[in-house]
Amino acid sequence: MLKCCTNNCKDKPIKQCNSCNGIFFCDECAKDHFEKHKAVKLQCNFGDIEVKLSVSDSIKLKQSIEESIIAIKNQKNSILSQALAVHDEIENMVKFAIDYLDDMINEYIEISEKKLFKYEEFIRAKAIIKEFLVFDSPKFSDIKGDLIKNSKMLKKGTRRASKSTIEYDYGLNIEGHEFGITSVAISSDNKFLVTGAFDKTVRVWNILKNQQEIVFEGHKNYVTSVAITNNSCFIVSGSNGTVRVWNINKKCQETVFYTDDVTSVAISKDDQFIIYSSNASLDSSQYSVIVRSFLDDKYEVKFMGHTDSIKCVAITSDNQFVVSGSGSYSKMCDNNIRLWNLKEKREEGVLQGHTRTVTCLAITNDDQYIVSGSDDFTIRMWDILKKQQITIIEGYTNVIPTIAITSDNQFIILGFGNGAIEMWNLQEKRQETEFLGHTDIVYNIAISKNNKFLVSVSTDLTIRIWSLIEKKEKQILEAHEGDVNCVSITNDYKYAISGSGTYWSNKKSKVRIWNLISKKQEAMLEGHENGVMSVAISRDYKFIITGSHDKTVRLWNFQNKKQEAVFLGHKDSVNSVAISNDNFLAVSGSNDMTVRVWNLVIKKKEAVLKGHNKSVKSVAIMNNNQLMSISEFEFIIWDLVNRSPLFLFKRLGFCFSSLDESIFVFRKNIYWATLFHLWNLNDKRKKNFIESEFGYDYIFDAYVFNAYITSFSMTSSNRFIVLNNLLSVSVMKLPNSKQNPLMCNSKKILCNTKKAIHYNPCTSNSEILYTEDKQFKVFTSSNSVEVLNFESNKLKAYLYVSDNIKLQGILLSRLENKIFLSTGLGISTFSIDKNELEHELFFNSKLEELFNNEPSFEDFLPQLGYIDRD
Repeated sequence: MLKCCTNNCKDKPIKQCNSCNGIFFCDECAKDHFEKHKAVKLQCNFGDIEVKLSVSDSIKLKQSIEESIIAIKNQKNSILSQALAVHDEIENMVKFAIDYLDDMINEYIEISEKKLFKYEEFIRAKAIIKEFLVFDSPKFSDIKGDLIKNSKMLKKGTRRASKSTIEYDYGLNIEGHEFGITSVAISSDNKFLVTGAFDKTVRVWNILKNQQEIVFEGHKNYVTSVAITNNSCFIVSGSNGTVRVWNINKKCQETVFYTDDVTSVAISKDDQFIIYSSNASLDSSQYSVIVRSFLDDKYEVKFMGHTDSIKCVAITSDNQFVVSGSGSYSKMCDNNIRLWNLKEKREEGVLQGHTRTVTCLAITNDDQYIVSGSDDFTIRMWDILKKQQITIIEGYTNVIPTIAITSDNQFIILGFGNGAIEMWNLQEKRQETEFLGHTDIVYNIAISKNNKFLVSVSTDLTIRIWSLIEKKEKQILEAHEGDVNCVSITNDYKYAISGSGTYWSNKKSKVRIWNLISKKQEAMLEGHENGVMSVAISRDYKFIITGSHDKTVRLWNFQNKKQEAVFLGHKDSVNSVAISNDNFLAVSGSNDMTVRVWNLVIKKKEAVLKGHNKSVKSVAIMNNNQLMSISEFEFIIWDLVNRSPLFLFKRLGFCFSSLDESIFVFRKNIYWATLFHLWNLNDKRKKNFIESEFGYDYIFDAYVFNAYITSFSMTSSNRFIVLNNLLSVSVMKLPNSKQNPLMCNSKKILCNTKKAIHYNPCTSNSEILYTEDKQFKVFTSSNSVEVLNFESNKLKAYLYVSDNIKLQGILLSRLENKIFLSTGLGISTFSIDKNELEHELFFNSKLEELFNNEPSFEDFLPQLGYIDRD
């Protein structure tokens, strides 16, 4: 970017002095420069700014123009294609209308020529006599479109994003349940199934399309049970503390009931009642079964009598009885099934026999029998009217978490703790078949209304669909099986590539290719042995590069979705990867504190770059093929030709110092913090300079520890700094840099008479902040910020940092609705009211130059993932 050549002037230049080698000036500085010429009696010749591109930029400009012309021609072809489609649609519409009107004319002519009429023709003739045709003026709906909209994106091979960005921008959730799935229900039309899981979400899956449709978030604890209404309009889910009703059509939460721990929910077949268990963890006398009216949200009855936690509930199809099972591991506890009369609102009977917790139960469709499973490894069948046990199946050595009965009452389906599923003939009391496939506890099963298939869910993170007719597995529904660690979007916005998994497991380590247009997963790439932490796509869309906790960098062919090469050499997890613009080199950053360069042509290591003192969190390649890398403490630019650092900057943290929007900028290191200077954020200038290193040695259990600076506070009067470490508190007076630190052996802040502004630069825990006007609440974490409307709880904005970079500070303004955040390179400001994110202050002029000229530099800055523009 062009700048005024006057020191510290940031205004836009508008002219150049041709008498002084064409240096640039803004309007005000041009006047001062003219006066200087006048003072020394030299001619001052101002002219319009004229800039000559460098040879490399001229080549790049030519290449860019060629690419742009291709893009323009492609857009022309797309417009013509769309126009032809509209033309065909209009042509078909006109043809249909003309044919219809011709048929009307023929009908009238035919009737006019008749002398004798049949009965129907007579009625029609009398109607014609009475009617008078008046057609509306023919018109086509207004055609609206934007044929030349152009999102001018800076050139990079890919755009780094987050899973939240993909969800907000494209309506695509790129993962499935992150933890074990606890419950499942099938819609009455057999098209959808609903699951609840330990990840606190309720999800709706399209069985026919084999894809996830909706994700409902709101539960604060894991979802224990789900049920779906017979009309397929609502879902009811239970969790610790709440029962929630979700509207499937509107894709929103409809109602929430606050209660104690809920282990099971059920809905009557006529959608009239919601039944759920309520277990007060601190009061054994408060175990109850609650019935609510679904239609008017009315509280119907609370059935009390269980003296142990209620594990399961069900209701007969005629709404006459509610059934509940409870218990614990002890034989002396309430391991019974209780029968409640819903119409008379009283206990009908107690079914005794199980010696351990009743974990599950089901009622036959004719309301004659109850089938129950228990931790005592038995299946028992009970007669509802006689209130007695009629059958017991023993011999199991595994827990039975779930039971379901086919609607024709012919078969019982049992799910077990070892992952097995058994199908029993209810009439003949014998096992029909066994379904094997799950590798962990089968928490819940559901049977389709037509008895053709069953669905099972498990803590192995899969949803499996089984054919009851063919007695075999038909389908597995799954998306990402673990946390999504990284996402990149191709520059044409057609594909997203995501990586998932953990440090410990290879089961969840996947690379997935998503089609952003069709909103479907296109491919899954397997090979990494541990979590995938970073992904990059070559500029020509031929290759994908991934880095993983398994210490490898892998090269994949984007076209045929196969692995091409495995690069070995890193001694620890690979956190970030990038590909050069010429698709010749790939680079990777690792926890082993090195950056490695790989040749993609010969598929070998080119160089190992050392210079970081901490794990390398992210890397990016600049347009001039120089390399940028960032660790917890340093930002480095490397010369890839000479394999040496060109520029090194120590990342800085910051916090507020007073009510006048000043900030205190500091640098932290492994065991010490160097306090730098006070900045005024409004003026974007330094106010004071302080430099003092803090780090104190202590003897503890015969080991020497250098006290880590764990938190930082400053009084609102700007007079004192308070530094917390693991063993003491240090207080320093400002702005006198020669003031000696005061020490004490207490973790309490000394200057308790002052209002202290606190910042913890080391924490990664989430925090909730509130704007001064209390209109918005702000959820912060180590690498993201969510802004929500306080009253409606609607998301206003989402900000994030790419890859594994962590924010060095997140603060709210006390004067305006603004959020200040930093990755340690400068201060970015998000205006909540204006919906604008600006990178407005950099701690170094070289960093500002990179921001103005290098698109890849934005990978190291906070980014705006979502804005609510309503």
